[in-house]
Amino acid sequence: MNDGLFVSVVMPTYNRCHYLEQALVALLNQRYPTGCHEIIVVDDASTDETEAVLERWRQAQPERLHILRQDRNRGPAAARNRGVVEAKGALIAFTDDDCIVAPDWLEQ
Repeated sequence: MNDGLFVSVVMPTYNRCHYLEQALVALLNQRYPTGCHEIIVVDDASTDETEAVLERWRQAQPERLHILRQDRNRGPAAARNRGVVEAKGALIAFTDDDCIVAPDWLEQ
């Protein structure tokens, strides 16, 4: 159910490109209305293929997926805080790059 609230989902990531695909698919397949949420991924200065994976997904979903990149690794709390600063939502939901959220996660 959508109460008209815009939700920002914030997900930090660091050197976990092998998990990102599944996490992003799950977030992009939410039953919550597309225009009522945004997904913010904060890359905490990854050195693996994370940046390439995120760019590929951003190109496919430019309206829904926002990528922030930190210049040095500061840890997941700092990455979450950075995402919160950029968030537009009335509500902020947090998840991690190794979580596969259920399709009704935002609805619930």
